[in-house]
Amino acid sequence: MSSTHHGLFNEHGFEGLHDETRSGRPSKIPEDIIKEIDKDLRKNPKELDYHQNLWDGKLLSHHLKERYNIAIGVRQAQRLFHKLGFRQRKPCPVISRGVHIAQEFIIACN
Repeated sequence: MSSTHHGLFNEHGFEGLHDETRSGRPSKIPEDIIKEIDKDLRKNPKELDYHQNLWDGKLLSHHLKERYNIAIGVRQAQRLFHKLGFRQRKPCPVISRGVHIAQEFIIACN
């Protein structure tokens, strides 16, 4: 704790240590473009001529560069997903046909 913090604590107690809300750095992406990106993300990437079924940070970063000429990194693209209310979802593994046949065989034998 710095001497500034000690002084604030001594003068105002725990309330003196509370930071004010900060605006942070302004977004590179204008609000009207964010609305367009939100519409894009609600589509399957294949509808926009990509080869993937699901959006991820890498694809969104690429999409923003290609369509809107906005360069952001993968991590920032992931933050944009979060800002727009999307959550990370990992693809479910597909059970191979061989395992499925084995499951049917076990059920049939019981």
